[in-house]
Amino acid sequence: MLKIIASIGGIAAEKWLSNSSLVVLMLLTFSELLKEIIPALSIDEKLLDKLPEYRMLYVNKFEQLDRLFIQLENTILSEAEATEEYFKIREISIRIEDLDNSIHLPEKKKLYDRAISKFDVFIHNMYDLEDGD
Repeated sequence: MLKIIASIGGIAAEKWLSNSSLVVLMLLTFSELLKEIIPALSIDEKLLDKLPEYRMLYVNKFEQLDRLFIQLENTILSEAEATEEYFKIREISIRIEDLDNSIHLPEKKKLYDRAISKFDVFIHNMYDLEDGD
C-alpha cells in the first residue's frame, strides 16, 4: 500500500518538481532492498494465510485437553483411557510445530512473557490451584 501511495505521490510531484520520479524510484528500490536484508520489515503473505490455521490448532488442542481434564476429574475416564487420549491430543503438537517451522514466527519475548503470566493466572483461577502446585 505504501508503494502505491509513494508512486502516486511521485507522479503528482513530477508536475512541480523535476526528477521527483527518480527520487521516488530510488526510495522504492531502497525499501525493497531493506525488506530483503531485514525480513521483519515486511509481512509475509504465507504467514498471513497460515495464521488462522495455526491459531485454530492451538484452540482445538487446548479445548481437547480441557475436556480430557474434566472427564478425568469427574472419573468419566480411567487413567489408562486418559493417558491414551492425552497422547492422541499430543499428536496435534506435531502439526503445530510443523506449521510453526514453515511460517517462521518471530518470537517476541515481552509478548511471550505476558502470555505466560496471563496463562498462569487463568490456570490458577480455573482449577483452584495454589502457588507451587
